[in-house]
Amino acid sequence: VAILVMPHTILLVQVGHDDANRIWADCDSVQEACDAVLKMYEEYLKKTYPQVANIQYSVDDLFGYLDEFGDVSCLVLDPSDNKYVPHDKEWVKGRIFNTLKKSAV
Repeated sequence: VAILVMPHTILLVQVGHDDANRIWADCDSVQEACDAVLKMYEEYLKKTYPQVANIQYSVDDLFGYLDEFGDVSCLVLDPSDNKYVPHDKEWVKGRIFNTLKKSAV
């Protein structure tokens, strides 16, 4: 039986373009980092539209939100050499898209 090791991931977010607005999340996997981004967006929607009980959004809406950030990136641990590999915003968007696609099935 093969054991799938989920690589440790650090999510880095720069809200806006001000260097003072940087946050990070320590995640057990890329999936958990994607979930953190989705939760961040959904919390933003709840605060922006408090009167709407069931908020729906498209991938384009989510990606537009992410594009407003100065940066969104991930450092993903490569267990073969125990080093973190950086990934940019487009890579993160691709992983989030795959996450949403899987959940829609």
